[in-house]
Amino acid sequence: MSSAYRYFGTVTHLDDTHLRIDGGPLAHHLVCLPEARQLDALEHVLTSLGATLYRYRVADSRSGNRTIERWLSELVEGEYNDVIFATAQGVHLLCEFAAGMGKDRELLAALGAVNVMAVGAKPARALAALGINVATRIASRSTESLIQAMAPLDLEGHVVGLQHWGPELDPRISEYLENCGAKPRVVSNAPASDQGAEEVLMRLSTPAANVIVFTNVSQVTWLFEAATATGRNRELLDLLAAARVVATESVSDAL
Repeated sequence: MSSAYRYFGTVTHLDDTHLRIDGGPLAHHLVCLPEARQLDALEHVLTSLGATLYRYRVADSRSGNRTIERWLSELVEGEYNDVIFATAQGVHLLCEFAAGMGKDRELLAALGAVNVMAVGAKPARALAALGINVATRIASRSTESLIQAMAPLDLEGHVVGLQHWGPELDPRISEYLENCGAKPRVVSNAPASDQGAEEVLMRLSTPAANVIVFTNVSQVTWLFEAATATGRNRELLDLLAAARVVATESVSDAL
């Protein structure tokens, strides 16, 4: 196994023979490692070097709600199959956030790779101005029209990103998607606390927590959202500053 990681501004190569932090072995280190099947081999390497592992998992929100930062990160990471825009303002806001994160090109590439639906003419025009093909155009801005337009689509197993189009998203839309076997991901301005993230924060606050590994931007966004929801954002920044952060190139660019 060989993969390049950026570690405190340098590139550390993980392989089957060694990984040394500050010139020393990993004995007595607690490593917070994402729970992903492709990292199981890395877990074996780290434990063989004497590290204690804590596998953390970015749990799906039960409601499917996401802040725009996390929603954007997941879209760019390729986690969505379909995206529904209901307002031109939502398109412009997403572009502004992407530009602020240095992900404007990645956003356009991600939208070009998914099935895009536009509810009404204004979001369709805003997307067309970006060169994004709109596969499905829904003329009427009503729940019934959207559900009718989605009826011919095979959405089973799909992750569908939805933009809010009013103070409240009609729950019938999420219910319809869930009944089709899809997972709705809705843009929301209210981050929720997360027990899994709280556990990571607790582990990072222990003296033995020397290393945390991030393999995608969604993991970072999830952790910061949960910390913000519980008023622990400053604490998280301090904990990460004290820990050793090991991240892929794309994640280090976002940190």
